[in-house]
Amino acid sequence: MGKELSIAETFVILAQHPDKGRYRISDIQLNYGLLGAIIFDLAADKTIEVGDDRFMKILSEKQLNNYYVYAFSDIVKKNIRKQKRVKWWIKRIAQKATKIRRAVLDGLEDKQVITIQRKRFLGIIPYRVARLKDKSLQQDIIIDLRRIFKRERKLTDKDVAVLCMIDACKMYRVIARDRKEAKSLQRVTHELVKDNVISVGIAKAIQEIQAAIATSVVVAAT
Repeated sequence: MGKELSIAETFVILAQHPDKGRYRISDIQLNYGLLGAIIFDLAADKTIEVGDDRFMKILSEKQLNNYYVYAFSDIVKKNIRKQKRVKWWIKRIAQKATKIRRAVLDGLEDKQVITIQRKRFLGIIPYRVARLKDKSLQQDIIIDLRRIFKRERKLTDKDVAVLCMIDACKMYRVIARDRKEAKSLQRVTHELVKDNVISVGIAKAIQEIQAAIATSVVVAAT
């Protein structure tokens, strides 16, 4: 599943509309889903450690690069030797969601996966429109996910991470052909994640992200 791509990059590509300059999930889901994907990326390369006690500790600042810097730079400098609750990290890192997303897209543009149009609303307010340059890459990810759902190959840690974020952001309609299949994929995802062990700490982090998404959606609707 896109071995040359990070979990965060894979998530963003999957969320992108294949033909239009927008996403197939809400901004709230995208921002928190991206945050979750970054946590998986950083845990995978041992930059952070998420313990069973729901604390997340920064182990190394050396590997923080590219868009991770936007999420962790100031926070790391102040708390690199401290432990904070996962909820604490999520709340503060989410405040940098726009910068994080922009940097991820810049990285994907450098890899020639997407194109970014720089525009101005009313000729004054700058904004950007991102579109997939290579639609086949997104389709390859979806095809590979469907292979996983059919249990046609063994899962990797990256697969489990992507499945967790798909579930957290309710992205099954992106992969499924219809609503009935979407429900089936959700059931299979829960079975696959349960059968493939991820750390208790990461599981707690995902629960916190799901709670944050749910809370933000309710607030936005009121």
